[in-house]
Amino acid sequence: PGAKLKNEYEKVRKALNLPKVVLDDLGINVRGDGQAAEEVVPGGSKDALADLFFDGKFFIFPSFFRTMLMLKKAKRDFGIIFRTFGADSMNVVTEFNRFCEGTHPCYNGKNNFPLARFDGSKGSKNFILDQSHVGVVHRSPNMSEISLVMGTVKKQNPTQTQTLEDAYTKELEEKRIKIIKNSDQVYVSMLEMLKESSSLGWIDDYLYWKRNDEKQLASKFMLVDQSDYNILQIFFDESINDTDRCIADPRDLMDGTPIPRREALGKYIITCDTLKAITDPDYFLKLIDQAEKLREEEINQIEKGVEVEKAFEEVKDEWEQFQSLPEDEYLRKTIYPLLYPCLLYTSDAADDLLCVDLGGRRIIKKK
Repeated sequence: PGAKLKNEYEKVRKALNLPKVVLDDLGINVRGDGQAAEEVVPGGSKDALADLFFDGKFFIFPSFFRTMLMLKKAKRDFGIIFRTFGADSMNVVTEFNRFCEGTHPCYNGKNNFPLARFDGSKGSKNFILDQSHVGVVHRSPNMSEISLVMGTVKKQNPTQTQTLEDAYTKELEEKRIKIIKNSDQVYVSMLEMLKESSSLGWIDDYLYWKRNDEKQLASKFMLVDQSDYNILQIFFDESINDTDRCIADPRDLMDGTPIPRREALGKYIITCDTLKAITDPDYFLKLIDQAEKLREEEINQIEKGVEVEKAFEEVKDEWEQFQSLPEDEYLRKTIYPLLYPCLLYTSDAADDLLCVDLGGRRIIKKK
């Protein structure tokens, strides 16, 4: 019964596994089915790269790296913010920094692989993610206040009688962190930090999201200056949808009001199809291009004084949408997700913010 999925499975496995020449160079043994040998364990090698890729797989989808390479080649100005509810992103950060330094085994200029340089050398922008450019998000009970504590990944939750400064007294005394309050200051600081280092990492307020029944208004906030025609922010996540469970919470920077999902979908917030992101090298590039075109159309209408039309067409329920899909797509949407645990391990740290300049307009991609 799973025969129809075999080709899809092989595509996914091949896309996630490091090439054989890399595995050989790192001394990682693989079985006949392409999986790393059971005796290979993290920390068991003297080679840091072999430890990082002990299971023979990428932590970050190659399509993400390709997006960065192609945007750089096109001379686009962009930045990235990794957003996660967890704290399990150390390997993601390590692989990302290796890529930026040009020491990633698949992007080091050897074995006919491209050479990546995103470390500030030779006129390149510096994307290396260091301690000063990671932080934790705090959201207030009334959903109005957003605070950002930069310089740490360890969240200190204030008691009911404490301020944020009270909770981080030691870190402040040691000058290890910086507290940024209010949405407008968070937005301005975000842009300033992206000039220093073109990548940031934020751990979102998971407890706040859970306490508010995992609703969109308590999820990963996204501040959008809709009056700025030079910056486009894009947030990618597989849990973005047209329901109140959408994982991204886009807000207008000027007044803090939520941007209606129908207006934001496809332009500011985009559902990430995990399988396509794995198997299509140009997946993110295509979505960025589509988002830019939507924003361009909106800007043109505004400049012409034409009221921007709101899309309120009737939406089919989920079952009706599935029934109308081609067979391959139906299997992809219904059966294949059940096999995810058998195919890959992904961290939600890769769903985040990318700031991109596409042809003169700067785009910020969040995921």
